[in-house]
Amino acid sequence: MVTQEVDWERRIAQASTPEQIIDALRDSGLPAVADRLVYLCAVIEDDPAEQPMNLESLREFADFLLSEREFPQPEVGVAPGGLLQVEWEIEPEGRLAMEFLPPMLIRFAAVAGRRELGPRRQRVSGTCPKDDALRALLPFTAGLARS
Repeated sequence: MVTQEVDWERRIAQASTPEQIIDALRDSGLPAVADRLVYLCAVIEDDPAEQPMNLESLREFADFLLSEREFPQPEVGVAPGGLLQVEWEIEPEGRLAMEFLPPMLIRFAAVAGRRELGPRRQRVSGTCPKDDALRALLPFTAGLARS
């Protein structure tokens, strides 16, 4: 197990193309995420108005997913500027969103609780390094919906 972890860390750190990072994700047991990224790369490539996927953002995203295996697989998208963004459903009636900002920052926002609570719903947002973001999000991550 340690050998596999070192392998994906090394592969992601040394990757010079999105395809190399996507291959590392696929080989590390995340084929659905890899397939989604391949699709997004193709969509971006077909639209000259779209900016390419930011390699450093993709690297941070891949590192996050592979080091935080307890998180379910997220919905994956690309924000303006080519930054990777992900979302998870929080039960009941909530969402957690993250955007991976180079170098090594995560912009996040989460809301949870019944909608009728309105402004009294539990919320958090910020931009900080991964460990700080995970601490801030701890009250929300237990409710992440498993598919």
